[in-house]
Amino acid sequence: MSVESAAAFYDRIENDLALMGKLKELGDKERLVLYVKNELGYDFSREEMRKVLFERNPELSEEELQSVVGGAGGNGGYDGLSVANVIVTAGL
Repeated sequence: MSVESAAAFYDRIENDLALMGKLKELGDKERLVLYVKNELGYDFSREEMRKVLFERNPELSEEELQSVVGGAGGNGGYDGLSVANVIVTAGL
């Protein structure tokens, strides 16, 4: 697991609308984890993604960041934070 993998994944989901849609469609935690790790080749922990989220979104307050990391964030739109929310919620 690595922060580099989390950062690379975050960069990819920010720029790949088709992938963001696919991840949201998977929905199920187990399917999502398997897809991201086995199909896409990314391996990172919740804490590593949290670090990337904070670095890429310094305007987030600790409370807002915790909301995303805790799975309560996300506005349903296709943006990096909403999909990262899906990933973090899945516990990757």
